[in-house]
Amino acid sequence: MALRGFEGAIVLVTHDRWFCRVVIEGAPLREPAEDDSDEGEEDSGDDDEAGTKPRGQVYRVNKGRVVELSGGMDEYVQRVEKELVRKATTNAALMPG
Repeated sequence: MALRGFEGAIVLVTHDRWFCRVVIEGAPLREPAEDDSDEGEEDSGDDDEAGTKPRGQVYRVNKGRVVELSGGMDEYVQRVEKELVRKATTNAALMPG
């Protein structure tokens, strides 16, 4: 994947967590849900050697603010899940019943 080798800045706007993990954080190209029964096959060779490239930085834009997420996509997922639970709790409390 060409973006993995790019050394400049990239502004990436996406909801695809796997894509962000691969391009920004340097995660392996293989999707985690993929069946591991093909252990004999070689990877595409696009993976960087461990420690050769610094990990990119993840930011979240929300309500007009830009916040750096030092925990990367994992922190993003935690924040969004927490927000969804809060909204669900609020909506449940407002429901007549």
